[in-house]
Amino acid sequence: MSPECVIDMEGIDTKWKLCIYPRGDRDENFLSVYLHRKQDVGGPDTIDLTYKLEMCSQGSIVYQRDACVHKFEKNDFWGYPKFIEREVVFNIRRSEILQLDTLSIRCTMWRNDGKDIMGQFYALSDIQVTRRSFAWDIIDFSHLQVNKKHSVSINSMSKVVLITLDLFFSGGQYSEETINITVCFSDPTIEFLTFNYFLMDAEGQRVDCGKQEILSDQFKKETTFALPLSKTKIMQNKEQYLVKDALLLRCEYSFSTGDILEGIERIDFGNVSSKTQNVIIEKQTAFNTERKLIKHSISLSEDFKKLYENPSLSDVELRTKTKNSMYTRLFFVPDLRYLIPKSAMT
Repeated sequence: MSPECVIDMEGIDTKWKLCIYPRGDRDENFLSVYLHRKQDVGGPDTIDLTYKLEMCSQGSIVYQRDACVHKFEKNDFWGYPKFIEREVVFNIRRSEILQLDTLSIRCTMWRNDGKDIMGQFYALSDIQVTRRSFAWDIIDFSHLQVNKKHSVSINSMSKVVLITLDLFFSGGQYSEETINITVCFSDPTIEFLTFNYFLMDAEGQRVDCGKQEILSDQFKKETTFALPLSKTKIMQNKEQYLVKDALLLRCEYSFSTGDILEGIERIDFGNVSSKTQNVIIEKQTAFNTERKLIKHSISLSEDFKKLYENPSLSDVELRTKTKNSMYTRLFFVPDLRYLIPKSAMT
């Protein structure tokens, strides 16, 4: 959900949210988007609105649906269960829609009784995602037996096991031996997980072995999937796929525990009406409001502490005559919008 926006309706505050379902609430092949009027203490029982939902990227509209008219009652949801296909967002038009890996959806609404809505809100919901990668070398690949597991664990910075991966073969004798990977979860806070697998061939080139997306409702049980290359095919082309009888797998994965940084980035005051629709008439300068960190997001100071305490995260070694010390390089990027005067940017 988006942060809550409070809109003045005839001197009484009404509260609104945008609800976005990345895998749909009815069909997982679509994104679902709804406008939600919350259960206000005051406010009119019914508000007759026209609203419009648009996808924006870098200040431009990249996708939109026709404006809709609806009489919103308290705690009412209205919108699109099939707003846009996931394939369009995450594959076909990914570079256009998800610039900077950010999904931006704008909702413009105006009253049908001719009265104005004051203000335009710019909200942020930033889902905290951890991205990592590791090498997984399967030694003596040609001698591995059917159903014998080769395991690796993924640990947190505090050495707590998050995920266990088991590689094993199935089939054989009268059929090809399939290479399977089972994912077992130990951390109940993980809500979403993606894996990208690659095989490094004898020439050091990456061979794509597919991508897996695992949702929270699958975490209570083991999840098993097969790699596209069978053991039979790899052994038939072992000069290409094996290095000294070792299968060199590389895994890139990302997961989220549901930590969200959210808040209203700014509010522009002006009139939004049926005449101006989504045009803002500036009356006051915009101002920033405080963002709030919800759930159990890790603070920056805790991140620094873990970098200091865990030498395995270091990437620079400083050597002196008396000792060697490990350090981590950190890069801080300033927001130039606040360093360069507006006059110099125009």
